[in-house]
Order: sequence, then C-alpha cells, then structure tokens
Amino acid sequence: MPHRLFVLFGPSRSGKSTLLRLLNRLSDLQSGGEMHGRILFDGQDIFARGTDVFDLRRRIGMVFAVPTPLPGSIYENLTYGLKMAGIKDRRVLDERVARSLQQAALWEEVKDRLADSAFALSGGQKQRLCLARSLALGRKLCC
Repeated sequence: MPHRLFVLFGPSRSGKSTLLRLLNRLSDLQSGGEMHGRILFDGQDIFARGTDVFDLRRRIGMVFAVPTPLPGSIYENLTYGLKMAGIKDRRVLDERVARSLQQAALWEEVKDRLADSAFALSGGQKQRLCLARSLALGRKLCC
C-alpha cells in the first residue's frame, strides 16, 4: 500500500534479517545458496533477469539494529540523500527534515538542535535519526 510504513519484528533467529537481506538483494553477495520461489515488490519479481538492483535498493530503506549516523549535523544526516537525489530547494529540504523527524518521533527532542552533531544523540535517538533519514527520501522502509 502506498505511503504506509511496514515494521517487521519478532523473536531472535526468526528470519527477520534473512528476509531483509533478500528484499535488498544482499543475498546476491553470498555464494553457495539456493533460491526457490519469488519475492514481489510493487508487483515485480525482484529476482527477475534485468532487475536494476541499485534502483531496488534506493526504493527500499533499511534501518539496522546498530544505528549508523553519517558524520555531520542532524540536519546534514537527513538532507544528504535528498541532495544526492538532486533536491536543493531549502524550503523542500526543511519540510522533509521536519516531516521525517516527526514521523520518527524525534522532532520534539531535536528541533532546536538540528545543527548539532548526529553523534551527540543517544542510542535510541540515533536509531530514530536513521529511520528518519530513510523516511526523508520517501522510501518504503524495512526495519
């Protein structure tokens, strides 16, 4: 469904990470495995011949258990991908930053500290910052 957030959670060793690696085709980087069946994303088989893997990875964001902020400020963390995608309008960047931080339940905690280093955030805040970074890009998200 468009514009919906999907969260995957479950007990340890239940296959969550395996599924996420498959969705981003990180399984392609491992040798010796067998694949059976299909995985459809937006109605397309992600393992079909001719699938643009880089485009697929751009469309599906992943937030890992150990958060990895980028060097720089909170604001720069959230706008880096947007700028790489060609978005330069400050108004658009500011709107995306605010919206993604609100969606990640981090806005109230950092709205007055956007110029501060992302590394100064607590562990939970870093996790939500990484979530907001994917949300700012408008990605479908796997957590």
